[in-house]
Amino acid sequence: MTAKPLVLACLILTLTACSAPAPQTIVATSTPIVTDTPTPPPPTETPTPTPEPTATPVPYRALVLERGNVICGVDPARPDYTPDGINFDIDVCRAIAAALFDTPAAIDARPLDAGAGLAALRSGEIDVYLGPIDNPPPDVVAGPALFIDATGVMARNDVNIRTLTDLKFTTVCLLQDSIDERLFDAALAAARVRVQAFLFSASDYDAMYATYDQGRCDAIVDNRVRLGLQLPILSAPREQGVLDVALLIGRRGLLTVSRDANWSEVIAAIGNGLIQAEELDVNSANLDDALAGDDPAVLQLFGEEDDIGSGLGLTHDFVARAIRHVGNYGEIYARHFPDLPRGPNALELDGGQIAPQ
Repeated sequence: MTAKPLVLACLILTLTACSAPAPQTIVATSTPIVTDTPTPPPPTETPTPTPEPTATPVPYRALVLERGNVICGVDPARPDYTPDGINFDIDVCRAIAAALFDTPAAIDARPLDAGAGLAALRSGEIDVYLGPIDNPPPDVVAGPALFIDATGVMARNDVNIRTLTDLKFTTVCLLQDSIDERLFDAALAAARVRVQAFLFSASDYDAMYATYDQGRCDAIVDNRVRLGLQLPILSAPREQGVLDVALLIGRRGLLTVSRDANWSEVIAAIGNGLIQAEELDVNSANLDDALAGDDPAVLQLFGEEDDIGSGLGLTHDFVARAIRHVGNYGEIYARHFPDLPRGPNALELDGGQIAPQ
């Protein structure tokens, strides 16, 4: 082989080696496995409701006036209560109706004892309750005192008993374990007076009054209201008399709930009007003459000047309505207790305990 062909062969081999691809180095890389976890949706925002406009509460007075009558609770345990008649408390309710509606007939009187009466007030079943006003609950408003309950004494005129001291060594009829017995015993102890007690079981009024009427007791002790009611039906009423003795039990009047101040003011104003009319000597018989006069106190009370009624949401003559239809406080008292001395139920001006609030 000549040198020229050999060089050519070597050149071909060199070109072949240079054109061959270099071996590739493969580097293994780990690809992470992605788990497809759903992303929780963002919390849905609850839109804040637009507050409703607060409605103006309707005055309780307006509800009563729209209804057209006043609902009164009266205590059936009162000595003068009768299911089918008008007693002192119901007459006061009639005066409220007259002031509101110009007619005393616009009433619904419901018999309720004190506990049930307060519950009915709170629930709105009744508008006003006539009951004890001493130490009322915080949610109850007491109006003026319209009656002072007291224990009293009745005696035959021939035994010459006028005071507690005169009862010394007499025989006295009374109910055992009653509030009247407790008050009477305390009064006797304070006066250092001893009597012979003729005791009867609780609520045995018929037997007690029959025994007294037979002359077996010189005197009888009981609630003053019952004494006044029993006096005219005794066999010899003119030979008996209720003493000017009053052992105080408590005050009674008009009760309302405190949730509506205007209604409480309305009821108090009517009760006060009954008392103030008597203080001014204005009654159902002379009302028109009084209105035609020039007494400023009279004209103010009855709305001819300084219209008090409009400030309460009532007519200017609301007190005049009550007096014209039912009478003043003294007229109401005399209508139901003609034989019972006023005693603590006299006006404060006359030494009693009845006064405007």
